[in-house]
Amino acid sequence: MNKKYRVNRDYIPNVWDIFFNPVFIARYFLFRKLKKNFPFLKGNVMDFGCGISPYRPYISCNKYYRVDFEVTFQFEDDRKDEIIFYNGNEVPFANNSLDGILATEVLEHVPEVELIIKEFYRILKPGGYVLISIPFAWGEHNIPYDFRRLTSFGLRYIFEKNGFKVLQLEKTSNTIHTITQLITSEIRHQRLPGIPFIKPFFNFLFIFPLQFLGFLIGYLIPDRRKVLPLNLVLLAVKENN
Repeated sequence: MNKKYRVNRDYIPNVWDIFFNPVFIARYFLFRKLKKNFPFLKGNVMDFGCGISPYRPYISCNKYYRVDFEVTFQFEDDRKDEIIFYNGNEVPFANNSLDGILATEVLEHVPEVELIIKEFYRILKPGGYVLISIPFAWGEHNIPYDFRRLTSFGLRYIFEKNGFKVLQLEKTSNTIHTITQLITSEIRHQRLPGIPFIKPFFNFLFIFPLQFLGFLIGYLIPDRRKVLPLNLVLLAVKENN
């Protein structure tokens, strides 16, 4: 499979990927929430916990620094030599040196999350933005490096406590979409015979009908409270002193 297509299907799905991508609902709504905030990330930007940096093409900036933790880095990446690996405590940038920080689906894997948020504040210039996404309703992953789930109130609290002004905090999905995604995600983890093409066929036969039905019902039934979102997306700024 073409690598660019695989990245787009997995992280930046279009509506047709509902046929084959078993985590379509999570990725679709997450990308929509993130994308509208990408214009805030300009100048010198750090992608913290970058992985394969799937959102890099959508961010217009002068410099794009990729930072990750080598112990937990699990990706095949042709550009791995670009990545700055940090020691798990101190992020290797000078005070007030960055204009933007992107950290998607990573803070749940940081043992001392408040220490890293303090580091974000230290290395951001006044007026710099941080764009965060974290899972809320999602199973344990990257075991044993999965340490927490924060509510929207907890996420806001921890950023405001460390000096940031929260500009936006959104939930990516409603309850029906979340429940649908959790069911299809569990189905995809079932062991299948090692026969070529059986997994795409299985996804199409069992996962697509559930995803399509849940996707449709989730739009038809209002859910203003969104008490069980898949992800949370936060945009915050380091205010001028």
